[in-house]
Amino acid sequence: MAADPLHELINKLSASEKRYFRLYVRRQGGQSEREYLSLFAALEQQSVYDEAALVAALPNPTFAKNLSSGKHYLYQLLLKSLRAYHADRNARFQLYGLLQDIHLLLEKNLTDQAAKRLRKAKKLAAKYFFNLPHLELLLLDRQLIRSYQNRQAEVHIARNQRESQECLEQVIGHFDILKLYDQTFLAIRNRMHLEDSEGTISEWLTAHATDFKTKRHTFETQMLYHLTWTNYYLAVKGEMPPAQGHMKAILDLFEENPHLIDEYKLRYLNVVNNYLNIFYLQKDFSPFPHYLDRLATIKARSEKIRIRLFEIRQGLRLIALLGQRRYTDALHILPEIIDGLEQYGKKMQMAFQLEFWQNIALVYFHLGQLESAQQWLLQCIQTQRQDVRQDVQLFCRILELILHWEWGNTPLIESRARSLLRLRDSSPEAQYAHILARHLLRGMGQNTADQRQVLRDLRGDLALAPPGGNGWEELQHWLERHGV
Repeated sequence: MAADPLHELINKLSASEKRYFRLYVRRQGGQSEREYLSLFAALEQQSVYDEAALVAALPNPTFAKNLSSGKHYLYQLLLKSLRAYHADRNARFQLYGLLQDIHLLLEKNLTDQAAKRLRKAKKLAAKYFFNLPHLELLLLDRQLIRSYQNRQAEVHIARNQRESQECLEQVIGHFDILKLYDQTFLAIRNRMHLEDSEGTISEWLTAHATDFKTKRHTFETQMLYHLTWTNYYLAVKGEMPPAQGHMKAILDLFEENPHLIDEYKLRYLNVVNNYLNIFYLQKDFSPFPHYLDRLATIKARSEKIRIRLFEIRQGLRLIALLGQRRYTDALHILPEIIDGLEQYGKKMQMAFQLEFWQNIALVYFHLGQLESAQQWLLQCIQTQRQDVRQDVQLFCRILELILHWEWGNTPLIESRARSLLRLRDSSPEAQYAHILARHLLRGMGQNTADQRQVLRDLRGDLALAPPGGNGWEELQHWLERHGV
């Protein structure tokens, strides 16, 4: 059945936004209040939109006959409610609210009141580098200047012109960097012959580098510039240290402007996540404590931010403990993580769910709690999403084979191993799967001494496989525990 915009919007509302909407509608008053709340409640109950069931659920037959009109009105009402709810929740919404105030006051010819609001709005725009609305404010400022009946108009206009020119240059600079970011991003995403395009991308970046350093740029422009270089070094060059340097430059910008962390929470969370993951790949955990403490101070006002903060902070905590082989410490934080998965599970990104399931299974696996490990592995294996984290799903299948080896489940070892041998991709994880499956099939039914030799041979072959794939170090650690 086709998606319904109103139903989609209601499903995206947080619990607090829903409570606010109900209060908002009741404050509006009127005889139709009950009908719209009934329609809202009926749509809220539907996991999948069903118009026939919706009509049957509405208590007022007359209202139900005009469902299309009622839904349209309710949609508009929800947006008004959301605007009111979020009016003071971030600087951007506050700024656009002040812009509305200024226009309304100017229409009433209350220029002094409009000027007071405009001064406040300009300070806010400058503090948060909101250049586009700042330009609109400067145009309104000129309108006010022309209404002043004093000799200072020339001074005010000259100042306005300087501010406008500086702001306009920053807007142009931002769009130049945005174009560069888009060009590089698309070249990488489309996997266009990177060897051939490397020179072209390098030329784009180098051409902007000198010019970038000579001009004053906004926070967001600087952030985009460093993200562009990060993408280049990671995806094209495969060089982690310079990518780290550019990510650190973004984090330093946030440290210098701490009020912007609150305004750009998602961007900040993503940069911290990517930055620490590069350190994780290099087995350097030194920066983790500082940034994990920083994440613990972030206040999440919306459900979206709460979920993303949970995904990143708890995910980073878990991989840091796994990477340092602190499995008992990892076990202690699992109840908090599992509670979060139960609370947010269906609303989380599938990639994060898969990674959590794999890493929780690894904690139990390394502590010898194999039944618990299997429960989490099965959640990952049974997902069968071909478009998300195939490396995680494949490693979970590898780990499941190891569990059956540990248990001595010969029939299941054979079936799982032969399934892995049928893989036809060239990923590092597929290579691990082939090597492991061949050796464990050979070791079935042999005595302990022979099985030990099988594991030695397995370790030797794994040493020749690409070391960077998901789970390579976990396989090495498992073999170490067996003394080979």
